Amino acid sequence: IFDDGSQVAMRWYQRESDGGLSLWLQMGNARGANGTRLTLHQNEEYDAATMEPIATTVQLAPIESLSTLSVYQAFRELLRNSPVGLWIPTVYADVTDPPINALPATMPLRNQSGHFLGAIVTLVSLADIESFFRSLDATPGTRFAAVDNAGSILATTSPGPGVTLSTTTNLAIAANPPPHCASTFLTAVPGTTEFTVACRPLARDFPFAPLRAVAGDRAVMRPA
Repeated sequence: IFDDGSQVAMRWYQRESDGGLSLWLQMGNARGANGTRLTLHQNEEYDAATMEPIATTVQLAPIESLSTLSVYQAFRELLRNSPVGLWIPTVYADVTDPPINALPATMPLRNQSGHFLGAIVTLVSLADIESFFRSLDATPGTRFAAVDNAGSILATTSPGPGVTLSTTTNLAIAANPPPHCASTFLTAVPGTTEFTVACRPLARDFPFAPLRAVAGDRAVMRPA
């Protein structure tokens, strides 16, 4: 995402239609008052195995400059004077269709003279983390779980409750959801009045006894 509102977006994802892997690419320049509207130059999708173009179902919705979003403005201030990037708490973003529940990381983008140009943002989908767990060649009966320091489950191979979605028009709740929840507040376009809140299940309540047993263990929950 560039400061002038231009952006390049790429996404790998598994298609629901046939299970194949796709590469989605979108490029655009900001136009209009204050650079808030995005003029698309590319919105394409390719089969990752053959790199043959296919019809895309992924859209940026609505077509707005991501540099106007609250989340960009927030980490822009953190990154401008930072030589390194940072992890951001889990977000639920509906600026793409379908929405994504993800763990973001961002790094500053600078030119050769060190001038701040924008930010590189990487989203690690929680669904992709779970898919990775399921792809591991584990012994029978092994279960995997990723738990954050809020005690919520990011991904697991253990059967149990999933993410709970709700909507709110309360700005206080949308801007500051509970620690195990994420909302669309940070990624909502200016003027949005209704927000989606996505709450992850808590390890302490999960129907898997070994996970509940370590849910309150700070030695497990603290950062490595």
